[in-house]
Amino acid sequence: MRKLLLIPFFALIAAASFAADKDVEDLLTKMRNTYKNVKSAKFVMEGTLNTEGGAIPVTVSGKYLQPNLLKVEITTPGESASLVCDGANIAMRSPGMDPAKRPYTLDNLGQAMPANLEVLCFFDWKRQLSTAKGDNMAESKLSLKKGVKWNGQNWLVLEEEAPQVGVYVEYYIDADSNLIHRTVVKELKSRKQLAEHKLKSVELGAKAEKSEFKIG
Repeated sequence: MRKLLLIPFFALIAAASFAADKDVEDLLTKMRNTYKNVKSAKFVMEGTLNTEGGAIPVTVSGKYLQPNLLKVEITTPGESASLVCDGANIAMRSPGMDPAKRPYTLDNLGQAMPANLEVLCFFDWKRQLSTAKGDNMAESKLSLKKGVKWNGQNWLVLEEEAPQVGVYVEYYIDADSNLIHRTVVKELKSRKQLAEHKLKSVELGAKAEKSEFKIG
């Protein structure tokens, strides 16, 4: 099995210039405003990464403090790791491995997380949820489905086709909170599922202090 922090990362999806319709743009605006105003959050994300060696379940539990402080525990069967971002640096630790430290950038933090936009948007909402030139949905083909049933609830589902990276993604969005609760990543042509991520729990405004995000 590949080491946890080297698991392929499916969240930074960009895609070729397509104009998004008004419903999509209105939704993205609401979502950006929501994530922008999240001061702190506590969350548990459960995911499955489908690799050539089989399905790998992963759990990411942690805290976020605006604008870019993050502390998480990452677990897969027989393996665990921790990640802390203090706003200047990112530290990653895993039993049996030397600690890794790198400077903070949005890309470095995103690539270290085995999660998708349901977590990344807390700290990277401006790029991830935008079709503006240079942002991560600028070249994507986007469409919106309403009233999609999942987990006993009706959801908005934002569909993203990214031809140049060969993926199709579904984002399950709560229409009341504008938060993403589930992402499903598939191969674009075959629709073979590559990954799924679900928020098991999320608490906005959770108590969090800067001291919790210190790198020891």
